[in-house]
Amino acid sequence: MEHVTFDQGYIQRLANAHHVDLNHLPTKKELDRKTAEQAAQQLKRDKMARYYSYSVWSGNIPLKFSFGNWDIAKQDNPHLAKSLGKKAFVLAKQLENQNFNVAMMGDRGVGKTSLALAMLDT
Repeated sequence: MEHVTFDQGYIQRLANAHHVDLNHLPTKKELDRKTAEQAAQQLKRDKMARYYSYSVWSGNIPLKFSFGNWDIAKQDNPHLAKSLGKKAFVLAKQLENQNFNVAMMGDRGVGKTSLALAMLDT
């Protein structure tokens, strides 16, 4: 493997061309922190894109629902609906930092899709 060296003038011209101040370069610790932050943000974007790609669609328009739209009065058992809404909200918050699956079961029309969409919206 051939070893290439550059003179100081070439390095300074290259730094100037890319607007890099050689007197104020970040430390390895700062670069590592920035890289970790960028990786975490990209992972979050990838995770949301994956969830969004598996979300429910109505025709060509994605369905939207938030916890603010969860109306317990529309359910047969408002007390149970309130409890389930709170549990779904807690799970949604936990999903922000942890990776696990959530399964919802119940009769048609009881709000499973609405709560799932609200969890994705959190």
